Amino acid sequence: MLCRLSPSVTFCLALLPLTAALAACAPSNADPIPAGERVATSARPLAAGLPLVSRAAAALAGSPAVAAGRDAGTKPGDELFALARGRWVGHCDILVPGRDEPVDTIEMERITESTDDPNAFSWTIVYRAPGVEQVRPYTMRADPETPGRYLLDENNGIVLTNYLLDGGLLVSEFEVQGLRLTTREAFRGPKYDFEIVVSSTSPELSSDVGEGLVVDAFRVLSVQKCSLQRQGLPY
Repeated sequence: MLCRLSPSVTFCLALLPLTAALAACAPSNADPIPAGERVATSARPLAAGLPLVSRAAAALAGSPAVAAGRDAGTKPGDELFALARGRWVGHCDILVPGRDEPVDTIEMERITESTDDPNAFSWTIVYRAPGVEQVRPYTMRADPETPGRYLLDENNGIVLTNYLLDGGLLVSEFEVQGLRLTTREAFRGPKYDFEIVVSSTSPELSSDVGEGLVVDAFRVLSVQKCSLQRQGLPY
């Protein structure tokens, strides 16, 4: 597993599923962040006009038609695909409570296009840091039994539920290794915002207000906040 370390926060770019990578790299209760500590940014946002990811990454991103540029005429047959199709480029800031600035910044790319399966489309994520490019070739499909629900297949045995809300907002929540992860993805025209909130599953504060009503509050550990722009016309 390849990780980039700061004294208090580890963010992994590894050949791991997204769930495992985030769980492994979240800050722990036993590793507090010293006040005033500054961690230098190790990656700059991608500049406009950069070429598509490497040929190998493009080939992994879905059908070979993407790498060859032959999928431009595909008509969207699904609401989420119509919003998300194409290539999106930008960067992610890694935020933790108590810090005035991001503790790290990484480059991100998303590629969404049709596949040979008419009921599914690729949902590929590319992360980049100096000397590292990781491609995560996920697949998204609509759940035929539940309108508005989508199933994200990480193609490694992990399947996550996602819910599409009015206004182009896609939301998912899941737990792994004692952490709760909430993702929000907003598609608004040429802009795409992607956020992952990592919190503990054990309450750090409980309020018993009587009559059997207990309100639990949970510690937020970190937030991955990404801002991307669509490159050119949708596929």
